[in-house]
Amino acid sequence: MGQEVTVRGHLPGCEVRESVLTNGPATGARQVEMRVEGGIDLRISPDRGFDIAQAWWRGVPIAWSDPSREALPTPNVSGVEWLRSFAGGLLTTCGLRHVGQPRNGHGLHGRFSHQRAEVLGRWETSLDGVPAVAATARISEPGSFGCLLELERTVSTRAGTGAVEVRDVVTNSGEVREPLELLYHFNFPFRNGRPPEVLLDGEMVTDDLGGVEETIELEIQKNSTIAIELRTPASGTVLELSWESTVLRYLHIWVYPGASNRGVLAVEPSTVPMLKAHANEDSSLHLKPGDRTEIALTLRAHEQ
Repeated sequence: MGQEVTVRGHLPGCEVRESVLTNGPATGARQVEMRVEGGIDLRISPDRGFDIAQAWWRGVPIAWSDPSREALPTPNVSGVEWLRSFAGGLLTTCGLRHVGQPRNGHGLHGRFSHQRAEVLGRWETSLDGVPAVAATARISEPGSFGCLLELERTVSTRAGTGAVEVRDVVTNSGEVREPLELLYHFNFPFRNGRPPEVLLDGEMVTDDLGGVEETIELEIQKNSTIAIELRTPASGTVLELSWESTVLRYLHIWVYPGASNRGVLAVEPSTVPMLKAHANEDSSLHLKPGDRTEIALTLRAHEQ
């Protein structure tokens, strides 16, 4: 029997509620809707790994998404089937046992985004004195007999400050030592074939991201806070994505110019290098039974 969902308090200008889609290919899918006054509103998909399907900063979309590709989870997704239901969203999580191209029996980017989450709680709260809403869920990914990885995720968004936090705790709840491969696929929209300016720790990444249609891998400083800054001069909006590189030691960027003003720029911190041939024992973080690792990412939005 699942744990009872908790709903705490009420703060003016904050709202979090659950709903169910009633039309389209994802009919029946659960949603957690999070709204805050003067901040970033979110729509989370519990049936797709508790990923963030859509996001709006003061009413303006800041996530690339393709609602026509939204779909219910596919059991035992394999090969490149992952692409058929990749609808973007602010965050699509890849893993937990594999990221990148199909390899060693694993499909493209693993199975995580096709796992149904157990929603543990949702509430209105105060973070550092700022009104906020938050929700927590547990996602389990069984493997072969005796193998079980579990991720507990808390997503929060603050009123007025344009700040979203994703905090994950991954636990090896199985009986054998397992590698952890995990990639966070953040998807940002742009128009007119001109992606945002991208800065890594204050330094411009490249002057011509518009010509890139394949993933590029960037070196990042180990054991430090990494900050990616996206600037869109036309709109005056700045997005800042930051995380600790102790666990997320690699960074990938992918740009697709798209058509009809629907370009996407993806920022992808990862536990493993996606573009280099590697064996699990050489580059993956390994978790023994009972081991756990914590990961936190923060997205901030503000005007230039």
